[in-house]
Amino acid sequence: YKWYEGNPIEGDALVQYPLAQRRLASSVEKTLAAKGFVKIVEGDADFIVILHAALSEKTQLNTPSTGGYGGYGRYGWGGMGGMSTTQVVTYDEATLAVDIADSGREELVWRGTATGVVDGAQRDQEEAQADADEIINTILENFPPKTKK
Repeated sequence: YKWYEGNPIEGDALVQYPLAQRRLASSVEKTLAAKGFVKIVEGDADFIVILHAALSEKTQLNTPSTGGYGGYGRYGWGGMGGMSTTQVVTYDEATLAVDIADSGREELVWRGTATGVVDGAQRDQEEAQADADEIINTILENFPPKTKK
């Protein structure tokens, strides 16, 4: 296999985060090597790997209730109402894609994706690489696809 050598896909979030891109690319290479694939730099490859991501801001509304009570009393239904407030939470969600293109036909033949919340927590280099490895292993778990008999 070879890495895609063209321009990044328009809007690719990994362009803004080169360290994350290098970690994820390293994870792809380790995972593909474990599956028996060899990376080449020159010459014809069987397939091309394209790694890209999208970020989007999401909004979540949380409305917890502080309870209340009710019941039948001497004069019918009665009780005290509870109270609730709505909290607005915004967060970033990332979708990471690993595309596999047939180098001879120059068309997409397989795609694996993962979507998750970007937590922004500070991690040391080993933890960040372990996270990247886990994500890529999950994405590439079903690559190559099993052939039907």
